[in-house]
Amino acid sequence: MKKIIKIIANQLGYREASFPLSSFREALDKHEKEFSEAIEFYKKNLDIAREAGDSAAEGDAYFNLGIAYDSHSDFPKAIECYEKSLNIAREASDRAREGDAYLNLGIAYNSHSNFPKAIECYENSLSIAREAGDRGVEGEAYFNLGNIYKSQGDFPKAIECYEKSFNNAREVGDRAREGDAYFGLGNAYISHTNFPKAIECYEKSLNIAREAGDRARERSVFFSIGCAYKSHSDRDRKSVV
Repeated sequence: MKKIIKIIANQLGYREASFPLSSFREALDKHEKEFSEAIEFYKKNLDIAREAGDSAAEGDAYFNLGIAYDSHSDFPKAIECYEKSLNIAREASDRAREGDAYLNLGIAYNSHSNFPKAIECYENSLSIAREAGDRGVEGEAYFNLGNIYKSQGDFPKAIECYEKSFNNAREVGDRAREGDAYFGLGNAYISHTNFPKAIECYEKSLNIAREAGDRARERSVFFSIGCAYKSHSDRDRKSVV
């Protein structure tokens, strides 16, 4: 039980040392209650939208239901809701909502380990974002594609996507995503055994995290920098031997 509560607490953003077991249970109960209330609320919205024949509101309700199920790791239900939102958006020729639905579908398929479908959805979202000039969604799609290609070991493609996401973030002044892109690039370079480039990218991500006061990201980056230096040192020692 303690192990289960610890995992859930980490997912909810709590630190283990600060909370007794009873607080973890309370946090879990609260999370479950809020999830149930959100589902009930969105389902009521859906019923009202259907009764009123308001397809836009119906699509919004399905989209929000998708987010709720996704946050609860119920990926099949999330995918079902996003696809319904997508179909409504297509019927209404609402390209912006269509692009959002594709992006979230990609995230849900990725979480469900269906990587070909995730890539397909991200690319559809990317195409719509370019067409609409939506630089924010375009950058997110590139970043998510980078994550998938990295997880599949296609580091050149991952680096290409992270760099496009980074350039996009710079153009729109999105420092948070710029930091994320640098961190993603660092991960891709370290997997590609280019340790100097990985360290360079991690340090840039660290500077952005410091600017933002993002202590959690700082800790993650410091850990990654340490791993990169150790891997670089180990490789140098092997080459000397």
